[in-house]
Amino acid sequence: MGRWKTGVLGILMAVAGMILAASARAQTVVWAGGGPNPNYTTGANWVGGVPPPNNGSDTLDFNQMSNGLVEVDTAADVAGLVFLVSSGFTEYQFVQIGVGSLTIGSGGISTPGGAGSIVYLEGPVILSANQTWNGSTGFLYVSGDISQTAGGAKGLTLTGPVYLFGNNTFGGGVDVASGPFYVGSNTAAGTGTITLADGTSMETYYNSVTLSNAVTLGNNVTLGSNESGSVSTLTLSGTVSTTNSATNLALNNGASVLMTGTLGGLPSTSLTISGSSSAEPLDGGSQLGLQGTLSNITGLNVSQAQVILAPAGNPATSFSSVGPSALQVTNQGYLGLDGTFATPGAVTAFLATYGPTLGANISGTLGFDTIGNPGTPNVFPDPINLGSFYSGGFLGLGSATSAILTGTITPSGSYMFGGGGGTLTVQSNVPDFDGTELIMTNAPSPVTVILKGSNTYQGGTRSFGGVLI
Repeated sequence: MGRWKTGVLGILMAVAGMILAASARAQTVVWAGGGPNPNYTTGANWVGGVPPPNNGSDTLDFNQMSNGLVEVDTAADVAGLVFLVSSGFTEYQFVQIGVGSLTIGSGGISTPGGAGSIVYLEGPVILSANQTWNGSTGFLYVSGDISQTAGGAKGLTLTGPVYLFGNNTFGGGVDVASGPFYVGSNTAAGTGTITLADGTSMETYYNSVTLSNAVTLGNNVTLGSNESGSVSTLTLSGTVSTTNSATNLALNNGASVLMTGTLGGLPSTSLTISGSSSAEPLDGGSQLGLQGTLSNITGLNVSQAQVILAPAGNPATSFSSVGPSALQVTNQGYLGLDGTFATPGAVTAFLATYGPTLGANISGTLGFDTIGNPGTPNVFPDPINLGSFYSGGFLGLGSATSAILTGTITPSGSYMFGGGGGTLTVQSNVPDFDGTELIMTNAPSPVTVILKGSNTYQGGTRSFGGVLI
């Protein structure tokens, strides 16, 4: 009987301990900020007069009446941060004093007040658990380095506008559930996978960024830049994977995106690359360069955007997953050839494979490019047989960067040039085929064409845009 009582007492004590622990974890402390200084450790800044213990047990509440400046002068360790703004916009700024840091637990950062909370975290942040950061009512701007505690990788789920900078080393990945994700450094997302849900976006923020993370794309994801008037390139050097068999990848106004790794998807994925315009990014257009390989992408449509195929490997295998009749250019799109397409025979093979269907249906430009170093243009030696490019939507040959053509051009009717915004130098002769005309078309970002060969075409020249030299 005594043993039974002892056992029951032990169970009751354990349950009581669990209840007390849960109660401690659920405890909230309110920041008022009325002390003689804005230091985290100053008791007068907290309702009740005592700063929270640094043991991860307390959730910090900030309301509209709170002083917005918090100087973190200790190794603060909290369960989470809650910002309760009921109207207007209120700013909160967390800055590091000395060796201060902010460890955040599974409560993450939430903004349930229904109005604008603008939160700046400017010192070191340490993740002690997987968590959600919500900037949806305003925005969350983190310029401090983000790391993680020991005991496994910790990740972030983001909602709303969130800006991440710094040398971030957390390893659990970033799941973008809603709203834009702005990347301000090469390590903005730590070392894990970036997962972009349907309808979300990832953009550079006023500087070019190279991310080595693996990236998973939902449908209607937008990539690009948040700025206008200059170009910041978003380079994805890791594997990029789509999650839908029919996927639209959008490029925003002014986007300059470069993928150097494999772009893959589910078996038999149809991928549309859509943009705001096929003008060059500096003019508000949308550009994607593909330097890696395509895997399981069996259909590719370039719609109102610039897409430049610039493989480092054999072009015959880099894009061989796309079927001969499944490459499309629509809505005045731009398809450029670059990289190893400059090797002899590569353009000939491309036109033989894709030309019959592409040329009959194209609405846009076929371009030649040098995105790696436009100052030293690629030389394309192959003849360019455009006999199948009889679509009324064909805007002609162009360049988004620069290129030199030395092979003979055979038109389907007139010589046509237009689109890309770069410079295309034609060193080969431009002969006459029974009164052949040369037309400079009215395409987005008009091209500059320099003719350096023996030009004997006799049908005259008409210009609706661009520059002919």
